[in-house]
Amino acid sequence: MRLERLAQSISEKRCKALLIVCVSMILSFSQGASAQSGRRNKNASTPTAPTVAAEPKTDAPTPTPPKKSAPLATIIVSGNKFGSSMYILSSYVDDALTACIDRIKESSALEAIGGGDLTRKEAVDRAKKETTSYVLWLELKMEEETAESSMLISYYIFAPQTAKILTSGNVYLGNQSTRTGRVGVGIPSGTKRMPIQYQIKEAGREVADRVVSKFPDIKRD
Repeated sequence: MRLERLAQSISEKRCKALLIVCVSMILSFSQGASAQSGRRNKNASTPTAPTVAAEPKTDAPTPTPPKKSAPLATIIVSGNKFGSSMYILSSYVDDALTACIDRIKESSALEAIGGGDLTRKEAVDRAKKETTSYVLWLELKMEEETAESSMLISYYIFAPQTAKILTSGNVYLGNQSTRTGRVGVGIPSGTKRMPIQYQIKEAGREVADRVVSKFPDIKRD
């Protein structure tokens, strides 16, 4: 009888111990699951910054330069560098031609190009061969008047195909003159205010202005 009671008591203690172990395990699992759920909720509640896609870089459009209108006329500028006078330096003729060409280019619709060293006859022949371009011919020379002499630029502009003279004239350098020495006619040294090279360039620009004025539909820029 005592053995049965002892066995029953031991069995009840085992059951209680097993029950305590089971309850402890359940509580432990429950706490772990709660902690995991809390971490997930915390992560879920934290908003994430939206990702902004970078805009592709585009190069600034290159402005299209305005189209230059075709010239209304082309003028070939030439000159006689060595045949006019032994007192005229070829560099003086070059100065006159360059100044004349640059001045014509300032017009809005005229094109000027160099024609090189030509005699008057060669300039006429060149004009006859041209279909649309005019030929402007310059000659830098000395004009003697008794005991004095003046430097001037004579100019002629020949029409294409026919070589008809569109306009011509003389431009004097500063209206200045130099006296003839015992050796011969001296080259003007220029006025006290302006050197001879400056006067030659100014005369070349004056020739250009007169030529451009013969084209009434052309305006200067």
